[in-house]
Formats: sequence, structure tokens, C-alpha cells
Amino acid sequence: MKRIICGIITACLLLVALHVPAQSGFKTFHDTVGLYSFTYAGNFEIEKLSPASVLITSPLSSEKDKYRETLTINLGMAPPNVTIDSIASLLLTSMQRTYLIAKDIKTEKISIGGYEGRKISMTVMDKQLVSVSESFALIKGLFMRLSYKNEFQPDNSVIVSFGELIESIKIK
Repeated sequence: MKRIICGIITACLLLVALHVPAQSGFKTFHDTVGLYSFTYAGNFEIEKLSPASVLITSPLSSEKDKYRETLTINLGMAPPNVTIDSIASLLLTSMQRTYLIAKDIKTEKISIGGYEGRKISMTVMDKQLVSVSESFALIKGLFMRLSYKNEFQPDNSVIVSFGELIESIKIK
């Protein structure tokens, strides 16, 4: 009797395991320079823009969804003797000059790959209302910049977040 019950339980567990989405739906990206990596959902699109730059695009979240979120990760040499706060000030000024209308401007401390960084975010008027942000960190003499853009959804569709992806960034 115990063997029959154990067999039934094992069969049920196997059936459940086959129907549960596995973590294999996630992939790991390694940049071509070999300096960083991150984990992302398998349905995100990855486009290498250069050896040190990659564009990540989220999938559409529903049939009504017309807009995708994008995140660009760019890695370059950091200028000598530059501080995080001085870069934040320059980027904030540049972003405000780029867009005609900018509101809800925020600057906050964040962590990228375990390193101190800054995030500047705002709502702007591009061709339509758009949420943009620039996050960056100075890491081992390098400047890592994460540029985010999300066009607002007219039907309040679920918005995909890059938070988990950013948390998964590993710097070598």
C-alpha cells in the first residue's frame, strides 16, 4: 500500500513540475568585453549596440499594449577625478534641456551591482508623455550608465519593470 501511495505522490509531483514554468525561462547575458553580466526574462529582446552597449526591450504586456519599455546599458571609461554628484548634476541639466516639458524630477541614491550609484528620473513630453531615467555608477574606473524609457500606456496595462534585471547586474 505504501508503494502505491508513494507512486501516486511521485506521479503527481512530476505532473506539477512539468506544468510549473521553470527558471530556464531566464537567460544570462555576458557583455562582449567580459566586464559585466545580468539575468533577464527569456521574452525580453537583447540587441548589442556596440562591444560595451546593449539595448534591452520588454515584451508587449497585452493585445492592447502598443508600447515597450527599453533599457540601455552602456559602459565606458570614467573621467579622472570625477564624482558621482558632479555627474548627476551634469546629467540632470542635460536631461532638462533635452525635453520641452519635464516634471516629477527626482534624484535618488541607488545600488548597481553592489556599487553606489545615482538615479535621475522624470516625466517628460517627447512625442507623447514618457517616463525616463538615467542611472549610473562609477565602478573600477568605469562609468556604467543605464538609460530607461517607458511610453505611458493609454489603457493602464501592466508595466514591466527592469528592477530585477538591474539588481542582477554582476561586475567582474
